Amino acid sequence: MATFAIRAIADAGLLDPTGDFYDYKSIEPTEGNWVATFDAKDCHGSLRSGACSEGPVANAQLHITSAGDALDITEATGPFDEEAKQKLLRYEGSDMSPQEPHFEYPYVEVVEFDEGERGILGSDIWTGPIPYGLPGGAGGCNGYLFNKQGEVIF
Repeated sequence: MATFAIRAIADAGLLDPTGDFYDYKSIEPTEGNWVATFDAKDCHGSLRSGACSEGPVANAQLHITSAGDALDITEATGPFDEEAKQKLLRYEGSDMSPQEPHFEYPYVEVVEFDEGERGILGSDIWTGPIPYGLPGGAGGCNGYLFNKQGEVIF
């Protein structure tokens, strides 16, 4: 459920490390449904400063229902603009069957820093248990950047 909620936030453009960033906090069951809670942070300008707002600007919640294999977001509360809120309410998750724990990179952007250097900026999602550990106790991650055709370009 948590992975579904985080993927929905990412799909709505709310994992932007230089804009609106919704930091996952928790997920709780409520009468057959689930409520995922996020801290909304202001990260506009963080490319230059290297940091988001000190604390959360506000809290946000996604109310999730499940019927068989179908998951739906029935309510989105918080400081969402109307476009993001509608994307959240229309979000249809991918296959939610158990998977091997892994990192996903829903937001990746090649940026040019003030010094003229290029870098990769992004947000990742860990899909396994928290606290996390990769299979075999290995730490770290290997990231790949793909183009729209699915070819590895970095």
